[in-house]
Amino acid sequence: MFDFNPTQRKRIDGSLRRLTGGRLYYAYELEKAERVKTVPNTLDAIEGWLTRRGYEQPPRLAGIPLEAAKTHPETGQVHDKSLRRVDPDNPTRQWHIHLFEVDGVVEVFSHYELRPDVRRVAGESLTDAYGRLQEHLRPSWGSEWGDGTTYVLGAYCDVVAELAS
Repeated sequence: MFDFNPTQRKRIDGSLRRLTGGRLYYAYELEKAERVKTVPNTLDAIEGWLTRRGYEQPPRLAGIPLEAAKTHPETGQVHDKSLRRVDPDNPTRQWHIHLFEVDGVVEVFSHYELRPDVRRVAGESLTDAYGRLQEHLRPSWGSEWGDGTTYVLGAYCDVVAELAS
């Protein structure tokens, strides 16, 4: 079983991009607009709190994480933890958060996007699933869902809103 941690994913990103003509990637830098909270707590405490409220590890395929390593826009540090929560109202979408331990606090970055799950979502046709996966790999970034935007910078759900409040 493969278990590429975020640092390993960042390391192989350039090779993956070259091998696939830029069609696939395994790391990228988050935007400053994706930082939504700074929480004075530990990574483990925050991860436990979030998982008890519906957050989970991102999906895998044959043990390989279906998520890119995310780097901090100011420090270049690779994320310490990554979790996602499927949107119960739109199950083809997810909130994806990345946690970074920086100077004794945890910075929370978040975005809202299409799910990268290879399996079809309930009620989804094979064609729709294929389109979702293609769009997940090449999203249109913006500040609000719709009008072509499929990756919403800084969007987070009510659970993250409650975090450390």
